Amino acid sequence: MLRTRIVAVRFTPSERAALAERAGRSQFASFGHWCRITVNEAVDSGELRLGMPVFSDADVSELSGLCAALNERAAASNKTRAVLSGSLSAVFRVGAFAVALTSEHEPVGSPEPRGRQRLLVNLRATEEEHERWTEASIGAGFPRVSAWCRDVLLGAAGRTAGRPATASVLEARRQLAGAVVNAAQLASLASLAGEQGGALAEDLDRAGAALALALQAAHRLGATR
Repeated sequence: MLRTRIVAVRFTPSERAALAERAGRSQFASFGHWCRITVNEAVDSGELRLGMPVFSDADVSELSGLCAALNERAAASNKTRAVLSGSLSAVFRVGAFAVALTSEHEPVGSPEPRGRQRLLVNLRATEEEHERWTEASIGAGFPRVSAWCRDVLLGAAGRTAGRPATASVLEARRQLAGAVVNAAQLASLASLAGEQGGALAEDLDRAGAALALALQAAHRLGATR
């Protein structure tokens, strides 16, 4: 007889109901069997964050390059105490790319309020399966196997609300947060130039506000871990 491991996963009542409904439409006789097969399928397919927004490596790299160029202009402007030529267009380029990037994905929704009743679901796994689940959870960035299994099952049921953002989204947020700061620094420098820099300061403020909205959109693509 194979030795099995138990992975205890907690769900809210509405999450548990969504999982039961999805399992009921499957070919498997029991809820537990569906859960186990679903987690194993995630490992086999390599799709470890089912249903969550993911930015491609190329897009994250391009965003990083645009933000780096903006940061260089902001640093040089701070050193000379004057806004360098091309700084406004650098802000616009980051903002335009970020808006296009985030608009390709639907917001994932808000998590359910804390303190809601939690229902326990025990997943049974062989030693080999548990090892594979552990490796997958680490690869997906989760500290516990149970947390990753919960994420996979919610994804299989079409639920995204409250689930942690993917690594690519978190990196995009980090880049955009720095760009928002850079835009604010440039607008502040332009305003110090008096009437001569007034129009530029207003343009930088507007571009920075658009950039901040793009950052907010990125924050709607998953919860912070």
